[in-house]
Amino acid sequence: MNYFKLVVFFLWFMFVPAIVYAQTAGNVSNGQKQWESMSKAQKQELRKTFKKWQSLPADRRAKIIQNYMLFQSLSKDEQKRIIKAYKHFQNLPEEKKRLVMDNYKRWQSLPSAKRQIILRNYKIYQSLSPREKEALRRQYLKWKDITPAQRERIKELIRSRRLKKE
Repeated sequence: MNYFKLVVFFLWFMFVPAIVYAQTAGNVSNGQKQWESMSKAQKQELRKTFKKWQSLPADRRAKIIQNYMLFQSLSKDEQKRIIKAYKHFQNLPEEKKRLVMDNYKRWQSLPSAKRQIILRNYKIYQSLSPREKEALRRQYLKWKDITPAQRERIKELIRSRRLKKE
């Protein structure tokens, strides 16, 4: 499940889908009570958000509602994890937020097969002990510092060893 996407869609328009959902569920009287209990500033912010909501294309609004419903179907623990990730994201400096979004766009543009390989490798990495992770980190730092020609020689050496084993 793509939690980052859920975080962005759900929390970006957190209030509007809730209102739309409440209205579609026939819960308008409860919405009216909530409206009456809001401060003037809250009502003003909600009106502004609702205008923004209305300006969105219908397909975008439908997607947001779909993601909201999906969020509601998650366990409370999953919801808390998403909200925590969103709050963490909101507290990042703008440069880091931009980096996260750029990486997310790059991830989305990868072919599905490539994403599956990365996810599989990440799961393998997660299963490593702290000692193994540190050893891998040191290897990466060494790898990063060598020339492309040296990398090719190492790759060839590994390939030849694999062929000998087979």
